[in-house]
Amino acid sequence: MPLMCSLCKTKFQVSFRSEQEALQLADVLRDHNKIHGKHVLYELVDQKGVHVSKSNSPEVKEEEEMLDKVSLCKSRRASFLKNMLDAFDSEDSSKLMNLANTYQVNFWPIQWALSGNNKLSDRDQEVMGEMGKELRRLMGRVHSASRLSVVTESQKQKIRNLFERHTRKLSPEAKSVLPDVLKVIQIERCESLDSKYAHEVVERLGKIVSRVSRLQVLPTLSVANRTVQLAFEEAHRCYLYGFRTACAVLCRATVDSSLREALAAAGFKGALGEEKTFHDVLQLSEAKALLRELHGSADWVRRAGNDAVHDVSKFETEYPSDSVQELLFATREIVEYLYALPET
Repeated sequence: MPLMCSLCKTKFQVSFRSEQEALQLADVLRDHNKIHGKHVLYELVDQKGVHVSKSNSPEVKEEEEMLDKVSLCKSRRASFLKNMLDAFDSEDSSKLMNLANTYQVNFWPIQWALSGNNKLSDRDQEVMGEMGKELRRLMGRVHSASRLSVVTESQKQKIRNLFERHTRKLSPEAKSVLPDVLKVIQIERCESLDSKYAHEVVERLGKIVSRVSRLQVLPTLSVANRTVQLAFEEAHRCYLYGFRTACAVLCRATVDSSLREALAAAGFKGALGEEKTFHDVLQLSEAKALLRELHGSADWVRRAGNDAVHDVSKFETEYPSDSVQELLFATREIVEYLYALPET
């Protein structure tokens, strides 16, 4: 069953027999979008070009499900950033320049309306480019929030303010062609989401490198418990990316699992029923002097993790970034104490 472009009525004879074919179709449609300079609506039609409505027919249902797969966004910036980083790390300046020139054509169709337009000064083009960038990122936040947030916030005033702020900087000639430029600024769902999250990832990079450099090299540890391994490593990833609440929860899980294993290894497995809480485990470890002076740190990690699970707003208030870092450091100290191999 063909797909038809809603603008030029071009039909695409495709098969939906596999997800791979659907993804290949996505690439074809993206190339077709470039002809129109914007995202285009495609519809399932019959051989005569008549729109196929939703049906109880198994065949149509299957094709509609595969069409949904085509609508999945594919990041263009991901490949651009990866290729640029590869060239940067290999110190290949010519490759860097070639990539920049190649992607300039593929990434910014706003240039189709700006290039060669003698009505626009360099300043006008710069302002319109900035307006397109900010509008795309703003719409990225809109599309993201509609999927991730339970709080709905209207962005109409922000969009209006954005246009007013940039329009004041334009010459009268530029204002006259502004409607044409707006038609090719890519603010549809996929492009906006791609822009938002590409910037978000890059903006986190500096903090990630700074945070990981604060961590001391771990001594040689003997941690066979897969639960401890996963919780410990995931807590660090959350710390690096700034996910404070998740970091605290995983620090708690790390210390809890580590203590249970240490108590069992020390011969107290019978005292550790499944119904025992982390608080019970801490009391037993204190009675057996398992952690010594680190008992207070373990209890602090427990309480912080409880707040992160049961009262997120309280946790956000009482545990700023510095406190979460100290929680992770305390967790590391406990794990090192319990699992460090004896020096030979």
